[in-house]
Amino acid sequence: MMNVKPGRPKANSALPAGVVAIAGLVLAVIALSRVTGAMGASPDYPVDYRVASHNLTAAQVATTITARLTEMGGATSPATVKSMTVVPMSELAAVESGAGAPVDGSPDAAATVWVVRAEGAFVGLRVPPGAKPIHSATGYFIVDDATGDIIGMGMP
Repeated sequence: MMNVKPGRPKANSALPAGVVAIAGLVLAVIALSRVTGAMGASPDYPVDYRVASHNLTAAQVATTITARLTEMGGATSPATVKSMTVVPMSELAAVESGAGAPVDGSPDAAATVWVVRAEGAFVGLRVPPGAKPIHSATGYFIVDDATGDIIGMGMP
């Protein structure tokens, strides 16, 4: 005859809480690394480094861009980075011909910028009185590597 204690039986298939917590953390780190490109994982978009970035990572720039596109289009509008190019501002026109270029020899000409092509709700910010804003599903942003600020935008 077995000696059985009254009360709730122990469940042999239950995992200890610590194992469940560790498994959850591992899954969170894996998911975060896929979103940010951390842990050596490559992002879902090409990054062309024509000059070294000294302050920002591709993941930081992507976060800035998706936040701005979400701000422009609302929370339900998807925002996708398609490509990034890191260049000295003097070479900006070679990447985006409509972006213009700084004056040769100026301090701005040597500045490093990120040119980010993306899809999302691009909305023109400078709207003349009585006009409607320009909208596009594609466009680009120019991000200053020194500050992380968006310093330019263009469509398409």
